[in-house]
Amino acid sequence: MKWRKRAGRLSKVRVEQFTMLPTKLLTSKDWTRLPPAARVIFVDMCKRHHHGGQRGPSNNGEIGYGCAAGAKAANVSPSTAWRMLLSLRASGLIRLHKGGTFKVEAEVGQASEWEIAIYPMRGRRPASWGDQQLHLRHWMLNSAVYSGLSNQAKCILCELMRRFDGGNNGHIVFGGPEGASAGLSDDVTERALTELKHEGFIMMAAPAIPYQSWSRQWRLTMYPADGKAATKDFMRVPKRVHATPDDHFIGADDPLENVSTCGYQLIRDRPSPVRMPKKKRAAAMTQKT
Repeated sequence: MKWRKRAGRLSKVRVEQFTMLPTKLLTSKDWTRLPPAARVIFVDMCKRHHHGGQRGPSNNGEIGYGCAAGAKAANVSPSTAWRMLLSLRASGLIRLHKGGTFKVEAEVGQASEWEIAIYPMRGRRPASWGDQQLHLRHWMLNSAVYSGLSNQAKCILCELMRRFDGGNNGHIVFGGPEGASAGLSDDVTERALTELKHEGFIMMAAPAIPYQSWSRQWRLTMYPADGKAATKDFMRVPKRVHATPDDHFIGADDPLENVSTCGYQLIRDRPSPVRMPKKKRAAAMTQKT
């Protein structure tokens, strides 16, 4: 939150935070050869970087990050997260400046401090990645629905966002074979697209035409399309279904999916027994005696 002077008074202005990634990085072999979990961890590390400015000097080279944070970001075990950090370090995308420590007796420690190679560093010129940058908004990266995505789906989402040029939303051609540009197979890409569609990150704008070799066309819901504002379907809270008083079991609307309801349905549909009048019952009892 920043303060700006307007009409002789100070007012709060919300500044949207984002992380920038060079688009050339997302198509480089050093990136596509990395496991999806390593790419997700790298994006999470970049989210913690800030350039020098009003927030203070740049923290590149002092970015505290450990295997626990990586495990949370990529939904993997801490040991897997540590292996992903090692793979990122071997690729040259991150450099270790200070190793972390952990004191078992005090149950406290200090995370390792890293440098991200794609960002400027004091006394070192950054690598040239071109001017085109992919902006990843923090409100999307911090959302619960994004955190719940698989690592493969997050990689495909970045690839779809990279292909957005500002005016082609709704006409982004992408199918299983296009996943090779992100280093993923056709089957993995198809599952990732299904997951992204189910969670509301993308919407299919046009189906595939196999005999013309045309892949499906997609619309990214975080961007405007056809002169309309972004719908951001993945940020919508799903409506809760309120159960009726008779719905005491899961799947009560379908008796075949619930044993208890099924039993109740069968008993309820049985014809009620015919009850004899009192005089006829008394006469029948006297005849038996």
